Amino acid sequence: MERFDGKTGPKVGIFSDGTDWSMPLVDFAVAVEERGFTALTLNEHPHIPLNSPRSQFPTGGPIPERYARYYCPYTALAFVAART
Repeated sequence: MERFDGKTGPKVGIFSDGTDWSMPLVDFAVAVEERGFTALTLNEHPHIPLNSPRSQFPTGGPIPERYARYYCPYTALAFVAART
């Protein structure tokens, strides 16, 4: 299989909604780069208190704990930029 060099053809990126429970972000970013992807984007860091009595989800229910564990994209991508 020929490696995508990022200079020709389509540019393809990866979206990650990682948390501190996921693969370490900088290691993940290096792996993404090594595989020839041209971008890494992160979810927006939500500002929803976990103890909120009402959920904004269409089905209702408690807000998943992972929402409190998302990376702040600005800080996280600064670490990624310093390494990749």
